[in-house]
Amino acid sequence: MYILRKTTLFLFLLVTLFSCKKDSVTDAPQWKRSGEEIIIRTPAEPRSLNPFFAILDRNSTLIVQSMRQYLKYIDPESLENVNVLLASDPIVRQENKEGKDWWVYDLEIKEDARWDDGSSITGTDYLFTIKSIINPSASTVRIKPYLVSIKDIVISSDNPKKFSVWTDKKYILMEEAIT
Repeated sequence: MYILRKTTLFLFLLVTLFSCKKDSVTDAPQWKRSGEEIIIRTPAEPRSLNPFFAILDRNSTLIVQSMRQYLKYIDPESLENVNVLLASDPIVRQENKEGKDWWVYDLEIKEDARWDDGSSITGTDYLFTIKSIINPSASTVRIKPYLVSIKDIVISSDNPKKFSVWTDKKYILMEEAIT
């Protein structure tokens, strides 16, 4: 019995020792950096990579802000709104249509603004983004209140990169909200 225990223990240790192996270099990933990727280290997994839900989570916000471009952004050093995808600052005008006052923001996206596949970024892309935010089925409760006063987006028939955002209220943060 004693010899059987020693033999079993010896066989167990022998199998354990020889079953462990060192990984070879050939098992390493066979990819190279292209220079296009961004490596972001976060303390935990992001909850979402959807830009409308990312504001609920610090890790998601960090990743989403590195992945997407905005029409404008606030420079953290100068605290000024800087155009990123816009050709110039929005032109704000007031119009009276059918007895109602409207505030209209005329925007134009830069000519060289393109998606990863090379297609142009246009006013239609902006319209889709706003529709997906204000969709009643989308749970975008943190950003939706800033955009509820947008009543229409009119894309120029001459230039799809030009569009106008029509709002029914004057709001102190409207330019920041729509860009």
